[in-house]
Amino acid sequence: MESFLLNGAAFVLAFGAVISLMPALTLVYRQGNGMDYSNSRVFGWAYDSGFLIGTLIAGLYPAFVLSSFKPITAMRNRKSQRRRQLLRKGLVVAQFVASIVLIVGTIIISQQLDYVRNQDLGANIEQTLVVEGGVAISPIRFIKGSII
Repeated sequence: MESFLLNGAAFVLAFGAVISLMPALTLVYRQGNGMDYSNSRVFGWAYDSGFLIGTLIAGLYPAFVLSSFKPITAMRNRKSQRRRQLLRKGLVVAQFVASIVLIVGTIIISQQLDYVRNQDLGANIEQTLVVEGGVAISPIRFIKGSII
């Protein structure tokens, strides 16, 4: 029940953050996504299944860990504690590295988008010639005509 309530609260906060931050992201990237996520059945199923899977994982993992815990063996065996501490520290470092990579990637993508938006195209748009109503010729006809 606790994992259900925590996941429910996190889900509501995340959904509210996404809804409230979408206009700001549209202003930053100057492009709307053109989708209405709140009225789509596909996204509804994705939200619901993500919530249920997250709740099951958050509820079952501690249950399995606590059910496999044997206090007597834990007191006797100090080597397994060291391994677990190394695993825990490794997971914390991996999570930290992943967050740094995501932050740096976001900054790089944002800079690339700014560069593309502000880069000179190398051509003056007002001096572009547009030809309408041209007859298209297939490449095979063109090759045939140039050979014959």
